[in-house]
Amino acid sequence: MIALSFSFSHHGRYSAYHRLLNYLRDTDYRVDATLPGLARRKIFNPRGWTESLWRCFKEREAFCKASLYNQEWVHYLYPEQGYFRGNKLKSNNLKIAMSCHLPYDTFERYGDYFKNLKNGLSLADALILMSPDDLDFYSSIAPNSKTCFIPHGVDTHHFKPILDKKFCILDRITILTCGGMLRDFDTLVQVIEIAASRKMPWKFVVVTGQNHLDYIFHKLSATAKSCFVPLTGLDDRELLDIYHKADLLYLPLLNATANNAVLESMSCGLPMILSDFPATRAYAADTAEYLNGRDPDEAFNKILSLAYDVERLKKLSLETRVRAVTHLSWEVVVNRQISFLND
Repeated sequence: MIALSFSFSHHGRYSAYHRLLNYLRDTDYRVDATLPGLARRKIFNPRGWTESLWRCFKEREAFCKASLYNQEWVHYLYPEQGYFRGNKLKSNNLKIAMSCHLPYDTFERYGDYFKNLKNGLSLADALILMSPDDLDFYSSIAPNSKTCFIPHGVDTHHFKPILDKKFCILDRITILTCGGMLRDFDTLVQVIEIAASRKMPWKFVVVTGQNHLDYIFHKLSATAKSCFVPLTGLDDRELLDIYHKADLLYLPLLNATANNAVLESMSCGLPMILSDFPATRAYAADTAEYLNGRDPDEAFNKILSLAYDVERLKKLSLETRVRAVTHLSWEVVVNRQISFLND
């Protein structure tokens, strides 16, 4: 197999799907299409053109390597941004696999933008999906492709609990929210407002891009701002430290497929309160508390109930870590992918 991938600037060394490259077999080959750091600057990369050209060049390199080393598969780890001319480059004995990250409603909403990708998907030989909820949609696009839900993985060696983690009733509760894609920041703002109005000793630590932090800050009242701790641009060690210091993850979502915040929290043994979607259930199963909708009162009450239930926190912490190691570690995920492609 030839795995074609690249990393995004907002992902750390141990996060995201790109990490899969480190767990491939010795007989597999990697093509990393990440644009060199200096070339990412806007002056060298206007409107992302340089990056797109570089990825297009690396796509051709992947197919050349597949022919040179007599490989059966070219696997696009990020086809949404990395597929250009694959079906014109492949030879008759070569197969194309794609790991698809977009939820079906996002794909439909921006259909024109992904027109070329849709054509590529229709001719792919195998699709790996990040959520079971997307199976019907992608199967309709690619009726001749074998399609399977195989979860996104997590680096359980880096993201691991601290040995002396203690759950006890504290004067100050730290509630963590991470990420930006498909996050329900409006509901988060309302929950912070409720907590502030009731003078709860809670600290809401939000790790996301600066644009999202600015949006939240301007929505909050002066009183609620005192409960809000904005963080951005963290390095790998700082992010891991945040997971270790938090008491629970509260993640309100608009929709979901794979989610790095969920995966990394599980791997660190952090209890979670999540919006209820097929994808969040597929990853966390019964190791999390779930919210039925976007009701801020429900979310507040769920946090209130869990944050002071020490035995429940301990139980969820253990269960999330065990599930991450046994079901979602990269070793497990890569083996499932290899079995699926070779079947």
